[in-house]
Amino acid sequence: MDGEGRRAKRPAVGGDSSTSSTSRPTRGARGARGGRGTAGGSTRMPSKQAEVIARHLNSGSTLVSRISNVSTRSQRGPVTLVWLKVKGLKESKAASNPGGGLKDLLHFLERKATSLATRSNNRPVAIKQHREQGDYVLVAATSEDSEELLKVNSFTFAGTALSVEIDAQGGPEPSADVKVLRDHLQSILSVRYIGENKLLKLDALSADPAIVQAGLLDSSERAEKMFKALMRVCDDLFKTRKDKSDAIESISVANNSIDNVVSIAVLGDTFPDLQNLDLSGNNISTIDGLRGLRGKFKRLRALYLANNPIEAGQPDYKTTMLEWFPTLQDLNGIQVRTPEQAAAAEAASLPRPFPQGGPDFRDANSIGENFLLDFFTNYDNNRPQIVAKYYDETSAFSLAVDTNSARDPNQPAPTLGGISQILAQPYEDYPPTCPCPASVQRRNFHLGAVEISPGFETPGS
Repeated sequence: MDGEGRRAKRPAVGGDSSTSSTSRPTRGARGARGGRGTAGGSTRMPSKQAEVIARHLNSGSTLVSRISNVSTRSQRGPVTLVWLKVKGLKESKAASNPGGGLKDLLHFLERKATSLATRSNNRPVAIKQHREQGDYVLVAATSEDSEELLKVNSFTFAGTALSVEIDAQGGPEPSADVKVLRDHLQSILSVRYIGENKLLKLDALSADPAIVQAGLLDSSERAEKMFKALMRVCDDLFKTRKDKSDAIESISVANNSIDNVVSIAVLGDTFPDLQNLDLSGNNISTIDGLRGLRGKFKRLRALYLANNPIEAGQPDYKTTMLEWFPTLQDLNGIQVRTPEQAAAAEAASLPRPFPQGGPDFRDANSIGENFLLDFFTNYDNNRPQIVAKYYDETSAFSLAVDTNSARDPNQPAPTLGGISQILAQPYEDYPPTCPCPASVQRRNFHLGAVEISPGFETPGS
């Protein structure tokens, strides 16, 4: 998205309330050269507020940074972080280290907590966020990891005993700059949300005076940060995946000079169940410009890409969209699948389990069966024939006797002639001096036909 938005006279917020929630996201009236319109209701912010927002974006927003790992959150639900307060850094010897020893403390906490963890998986404990506040260092981790971090309480770090406990206030208070940015972004969302259509209108942002004045679109990096921060605000407003899908079914980012969807890919992480997406009137010219959407929006039904250069440059992009979005039924207002076809395509796209087969006892030409029948029959009747037929000077043979095997308690205990297992390994070379495998380290081990023959004559010897 570029930052050269031209200001156009803003039409009033619109959208026919009778429009179905699954219909195309409604856009404002188009102006000259691309026809950028915008949702109404935006007000020009005080210059001081704009300076605060610009400064906060330049320095790197905590609100923006909280969007990290959003793809994992969207699949498994919002990750709730537990805040702990750690005391002892300023009193420790590490306080004189570069950075006040903060990195040393964080590494110590993660390493010790990981070593104390008793869970089944080997995943290391990770501190997601941290902030110094007075005499304390506030750290945030998942509920599971926070339990392990609490075990480090009273451990000695750089000569000082640490105090690790739950932060009753639930984490640090946001700075004044963060509050200003969050309040402004929330006001942007409030005037661009049409509840009766479950539509979030983020189109023609570069024509919104409040956004332009704040410098939120001065560069592609700022634009991406703004979208991430907007989605973070949505995460705060809609706590669960179901809340998001119930509140917003359609999003329009039309007429925003987008040439690559990487800057707005976070939409798919925050709203994975989105049904309708409008990308029309942008500058997308290739499939690569859309690649950031692949694997997202698993329930997308309608996609609008009209008035993008890709229509003339790569007209076969429609086939790719059908591959990427199995549930897609409407492309640029034209039906491309029936609901039944979409259901079948979605089912075909799901991973299939590996086929489970039973044990395979195939015995080619009955070689195994014939050997066993011949061996055990002759072992009971003609053992010298077995030696002559199956063993040579390199063969090994061992005989194991189990006098404690299950048997009829009313019968007398078996003698050494009662064989429970015979290990026969023809044509295997085990020299007398080698450390033989455990399976042949038996009390009665014979190597070569000459030694095997006497062993056959007296079972158990």
